[in-house]
Amino acid sequence: MNIVFSVAETAAEGTAVFPWQSMLIFVGVIAAVLIVFKILKSSVKRLVKIAINAAIGCALLYLFSLIPSVGFSLTWWHAVLTGLFGIPAAIIIVVLHFIL
Repeated sequence: MNIVFSVAETAAEGTAVFPWQSMLIFVGVIAAVLIVFKILKSSVKRLVKIAINAAIGCALLYLFSLIPSVGFSLTWWHAVLTGLFGIPAAIIIVVLHFIL
């Protein structure tokens, strides 16, 4: 018997992850980006701007996945892309979801 725990698991694309797992992936990617920027001696203002952009993108994807009629899933790939590129990646993922 296959038990479905969330809407995210019903997607046919890739391996769906639970919301807490995708949040951990977002945090890991953001931390990795911040460490790289710290090593490259970037300004703190730019680091904060990138972290805020990634957090807003994460929230946007999470909120979009809560809409049951859309059938959108959070996969590890979505989490990595949004953690790296933030809001633009979230918008592209949502648009591609409707096109494909």
